[in-house]
Amino acid sequence: MPDKTAPMADRHLMSSIARGDVDALRTLCERHSTSVYALAFGILMLPEEAEEVVSETFCYAWNAAARFADMANRSVSAWLMEVARSRARGLLLARGWPLRSALTQAPNAHVIQEFA
Repeated sequence: MPDKTAPMADRHLMSSIARGDVDALRTLCERHSTSVYALAFGILMLPEEAEEVVSETFCYAWNAAARFADMANRSVSAWLMEVARSRARGLLLARGWPLRSALTQAPNAHVIQEFA
C-alpha cells in the first residue's frame, strides 16, 4: 500500500531545504536517490554517469527548493525524476557530439551526412 503522507512530507522537506536545512536534503536523497539512479542508469547505461546525474539532481534540488514552492501541486518525486531525466539526456547528447563531429570528418563523411 503506497504511503499517502510521502508527497506532503516531500513538500515539507522542500520547504525546509529552501530554508537551508541540510538534514532535509539528506532525507530527500535517502528517499529518492535509488529511483533517480535507476532512471539515469536506464538512459545512460554507465554507473559513473548515473551517479553524476544523482549528484546533479540533488544539487539542483538544493538550489531550486525555493522556486519549487511556487509550483502549486507538483509532486516532488515527479519533479526530481524530470530533473534527472533532463540531466541524463543532456549527458547522453553531450556524449554523442564528439562522435558526430568525428563522423562528419571521416573520409566518407558525405555518405554519413546524407543520412543525418
